[in-house]
Amino acid sequence: MGVSFQQVQKYETGANRIGASGLFAIARRLSVPVSQLFDGLGPRALEDAPVDDGVRRGAVSSEQVLLSQFRRLPPSTRERLVRLLQFLADLHDPP
Repeated sequence: MGVSFQQVQKYETGANRIGASGLFAIARRLSVPVSQLFDGLGPRALEDAPVDDGVRRGAVSSEQVLLSQFRRLPPSTRERLVRLLQFLADLHDPP
């Protein structure tokens, strides 16, 4: 994926973040569902996660954060994101 050892260390320590597209690419490369990358994190993972955008640890659910950030997007981006979410949901819910 073109990631240096130093970059991997920064991702592991939380100094850098991996975007959704990066997580998707990693999961694809490993031939696993994206959700597997989060296996074993447990409820404390959110508490230990870096706090940004004024979100307080444990005070706001991930769904609330997602909705508030979604509302900030322009309509065309919202539509594309909805299609992406539908695609990802379909991957985890085969016919």
